[in-house]
Amino acid sequence: MSTLQEETRDWVVHDRMFREANMYRRIADTASEQNLPQTAAALPYASEKHRGQTRKGHERIPYINHPLLVTCHAMALGITEDSVLAACLLHDVCEDCGVRPEDLPVEEHTKETVRLVTKWDWPEAERGRMLERYYEGISHSRDAMIVKMLDRCNNISDMTSAFCDSKMAEYINETERYVMPLLNTLRKKYPETGNAVFLVKYQMRTVLTSLKRMLYEKAEANPE
Repeated sequence: MSTLQEETRDWVVHDRMFREANMYRRIADTASEQNLPQTAAALPYASEKHRGQTRKGHERIPYINHPLLVTCHAMALGITEDSVLAACLLHDVCEDCGVRPEDLPVEEHTKETVRLVTKWDWPEAERGRMLERYYEGISHSRDAMIVKMLDRCNNISDMTSAFCDSKMAEYINETERYVMPLLNTLRKKYPETGNAVFLVKYQMRTVLTSLKRMLYEKAEANPE
């Protein structure tokens, strides 16, 4: 047995970072204690719409784990505005559940945030141009930038269990080209978000650097 095999033989790797029931309860308690009506309405709505859906990965955990985790991340960073938390919960409902933004159980501002962060079905030939327009639209909305920042942070943190190598490389490139500049825009336009942006950027850069090194070394070892 090699040294690496010896050191890792007892490792157990799970896709699930936190339990859905615990996150749900935490968000519900916060919505009640801080009087957040949109968050209180969005929580059961998102859970119902994502019912039966699962995340990509070996364990196929319930999809609702993702918006719950994005919302709890916002709360842990001190972001507790009702509109932001509700948008975190609902950010994939239109994209994955066939719901129109205008039908969401929240106020117009929050509906617009969800609309901005939703990736609609784009023809592959137009993907590059549509991505430019997509991120440009998000850059004009504080709430949309926050939701996208937290959404991408969660997605890159667990993509090794869901993506093949080429998909990870594509996702890393998109993150560095569009999302990282978005974080800089958020911090500059809204200085009060500076601490949150720093913490998320630190987490994302750590994950991206590790994955880039792994993928680069794998590509060098297996040239086509």
